[in-house]
Amino acid sequence: MKKMIIILLLAVAATSCKKERYRNPEPCPTDLNVLNYVQRYYDDGTYYTENYTYDYNLRLAKSEHRNQAGALLSSLEYHYSNGLLTGVTLNSSAKKVAEHKYYYAGTGKPAKFEYLEYDASNILKLVFEQLYEYNNQGQIIKTTVNHYNGFPSYYTTSSYSNGNLTGQKQYSLPGGALTTEFVYEYDNKANPYYRQVGPALDNARYYSKNNITRVANITAGSGAVTELVTKYEYRDNLWPVKSYYRYNSGTKTLGTVYFYK
Repeated sequence: MKKMIIILLLAVAATSCKKERYRNPEPCPTDLNVLNYVQRYYDDGTYYTENYTYDYNLRLAKSEHRNQAGALLSSLEYHYSNGLLTGVTLNSSAKKVAEHKYYYAGTGKPAKFEYLEYDASNILKLVFEQLYEYNNQGQIIKTTVNHYNGFPSYYTTSSYSNGNLTGQKQYSLPGGALTTEFVYEYDNKANPYYRQVGPALDNARYYSKNNITRVANITAGSGAVTELVTKYEYRDNLWPVKSYYRYNSGTKTLGTVYFYK
């Protein structure tokens, strides 16, 4: 009888956790397939770790980057208001370095993004802004990037298919000359980064529902192509547990190992 009561209590707790999240900053233990951390490998076999912390709505609250010995390299803190991502704070191991800020126009989708860095006097300086234009499906079709630190400005057009970002073309400003093009190919498996950070905007890693298997970077005018091919190992034939990278038909190297809650 005592054993049965314990089992029933655990079942009730699990149900309650799934419905209410316990109002706890950690995600419910029954919510599987949420990234806990990943290990990203360099060519020499060393790696660093990205650790993820979520709030009770399973929104990303913080990510930490640590070296192989566990020392903190940097971190990102995510800020929300009324369910919308409004900013991200980038920290080094010792201090705040930069701020990301999102501005909305009443549509629930960002109209503008700003990237600001702290100068030597600890004053925030605007480095660049991004302005977004959307189609009727709520997908970004044009991103205009205005730099304020001497780098050239540009705009990017984006195309989509089957829930994935499949292509981007970058044009110089002023003038509008095509400078580079990106073409993305995917598998049919679940991308663990899908919508992990709220407004995925025009970032293929976070917007697309499937995993990127090939990125071709084509330089306009020369026709030169830089190619990154990624192969995956999967858990339950669905979620990636390892990925391997290969640049321009070179040697395949271990890229990322994925760990889930």
